[in-house]
Amino acid sequence: MFPPIDGAVASVQSVLVVDDDRPMTELLTDRLDRDLDGAEVSGTTEPADVLDAVERGSANCIVSDYDMPSIDGLSLLRRIRGDRPARSVRPVHRTRQRRDRERSRLRRRH
Repeated sequence: MFPPIDGAVASVQSVLVVDDDRPMTELLTDRLDRDLDGAEVSGTTEPADVLDAVERGSANCIVSDYDMPSIDGLSLLRRIRGDRPARSVRPVHRTRQRRDRERSRLRRRH
């Protein structure tokens, strides 16, 4: 686990992982669930689920793949940021290059 930056990790209460690659979503969700004590961690392969969760206020940190077929991570962030209650949501974006390295590292630890 990376150390907290200015308490950013410490203040995370609920995390939603979104990636169109289901195995990666599951790996990241499992890993974050173990590393973030007390945080509720869930995963989805559907960006629309993220928008619904943000609207309900059930996620304050989004870990998003950048390259998804239905919407890219930056466009998803723009839609989230356009939603007034979502302004407190912390976004984390991942790219395919990093995804391949992460997958390898997470599988070794899993």
